[in-house]
Amino acid sequence: KYYENNIKSSSIPYVNGQKEGVAKYYYENGYMQFQCGYVEDLMDGEARMYDNEGKVLYNIMTANDKFVSGTCNYMNEKNEVNTKDIPSLLLEAFNAKCLLLGSKIAKNHCSIDKINKTKDCNPKCLEKNKKEINSYLKTYIKDNSVEKNKNS
Repeated sequence: KYYENNIKSSSIPYVNGQKEGVAKYYYENGYMQFQCGYVEDLMDGEARMYDNEGKVLYNIMTANDKFVSGTCNYMNEKNEVNTKDIPSLLLEAFNAKCLLLGSKIAKNHCSIDKINKTKDCNPKCLEKNKKEINSYLKTYIKDNSVEKNKNS
């Protein structure tokens, strides 16, 4: 698939109508956005997400179409890039499609783009973890000077 400017938007291998192998997704500027392995149409193995300048934001292990564990890169107070484990709270919220992975490096935190309030989000995840998610978002917003962006 290609964007209107003829830059490749994705490269997804299929075998017998199912995703099989390493799929690659690109930003409109041509830089890699996300790559992940697929086995029988399910994410399985290592996945990476990049910012729009090609820098790694996330290294994630996947199994059966779920994020299992991983690390994220973030900017510390000295503007140095550091790595830390993705909190299990975020992995659970990402898997429930209630938080979306961020596309820019964040200060002191794993990057998130928004709370997903669409029908894709499993509301049980938000209900179960509401206090912890709100606490994380509060410090994330404070450190990164952004507003909560809610889908309708």
